[in-house]
Amino acid sequence: MRVLLASCCVALVACTGSLETRPAGPTGTGRVPACADGACAELPAPASRLPRLSHPQYENTVRDLLALPAAPGLTDTFLGDASSTLFDNNGGELSVGDSLWLDYQRGAETLAERVTTAPDALSAIVLPSERGDVRAFITRFGRRAHRRPLTPEEVDGYAALAASGPGAYPGMDPFDAQVRVVLEAMLQSPSFLYRVELSSTATAGAGGEVIQPTDDELASRLSYALWDTMPDEALFAAAAEGRLRTAEGLRAEATRMLQDPKARATVANFHTQLLSLQSVLDVTRSTMVFPEFDPALPRSMVDETQAFIAAVVFEDGGGFADLVTAPFSFAD
Repeated sequence: MRVLLASCCVALVACTGSLETRPAGPTGTGRVPACADGACAELPAPASRLPRLSHPQYENTVRDLLALPAAPGLTDTFLGDASSTLFDNNGGELSVGDSLWLDYQRGAETLAERVTTAPDALSAIVLPSERGDVRAFITRFGRRAHRRPLTPEEVDGYAALAASGPGAYPGMDPFDAQVRVVLEAMLQSPSFLYRVELSSTATAGAGGEVIQPTDDELASRLSYALWDTMPDEALFAAAAEGRLRTAEGLRAEATRMLQDPKARATVANFHTQLLSLQSVLDVTRSTMVFPEFDPALPRSMVDETQAFIAAVVFEDGGGFADLVTAPFSFAD
């Protein structure tokens, strides 16, 4: 139920106006141009061109890559993401040590076994025309897993590895065994675990040399910014056709993506971290001092905030000013 208020004192950040394209320098330093509505300004470059997927991004990505009905929850047993900042996707802090790498290895093996031993799950990622043609599977699926086309050398490498599948899993169908070892390798690849930006096309800018992201790199930036997961087929197609190179094409894809439920989840997660809403759920009070306190109240407080944010951002098309001045909220 929407309730009118005299004022709202919640400090929030919302994305409004035109989406900006911000190319990164080769070392993540310096300044780069960003254009919006025909006017260009100098903005700092992203801190890293090799950000590791955060645990939530990993979960969402394997869900979408493997066409799973839900995120598998593997990262619940992974070494936790450490961060000294407010948000959990700080690329400058998401490193991989020995313990986490073993977690990724175990996760890849678990997922590969789960998918290749369930006919329905396997048919969801292998096209009928690819049965018996592992190179065709590697080329198409690898493009999604790496979020870019594979090089001929990469296809050859995965194909050589696939040949070891029947020997590694003698009790399986030979093709299924090939797919299993390919999945194990791809899900441990740095090109899967990191959002690798290999672009090298340089142009001169007012602040120095500017590296322009490739079309696929732009697609990944947009997808992980709005969805916290990999691009879908429509976004891959937009990248392949060069439509992300124009402000109109980029805005059209962003508009489409914001209408997807995945965008609502990303906006909710962003504000959960921004406002430390998770800590609200841990609030307890003495019922002797506060007799009206109900253990369900903290959840109601969080739900109220998230319902308000969703209404302003997705239903009313509002911006920052609306988030901090709207004369209403929600109550159960």
